[in-house]
Amino acid sequence: MKLKEVNYKEFSNNPKKNYWELSGLSLGNQTLIVSKNATGKTRVVNLIISLAQLIRNPASGLKNGE
Repeated sequence: MKLKEVNYKEFSNNPKKNYWELSGLSLGNQTLIVSKNATGKTRVVNLIISLAQLIRNPASGLKNGE
């Protein structure tokens, strides 16, 4: 399985910023993520890692016995 594109929206309880959105991130065999500081590079990498873990073990996405 190969991840080719990512679209993601994360909602927050913070009234100053109610959501974070990633749209249209295209991935190839090798992808370099470059941007200014504090723009979400680490968040993107963590999202991809979480997706990979969820694919490997779907039960890991369940919280509090759902």
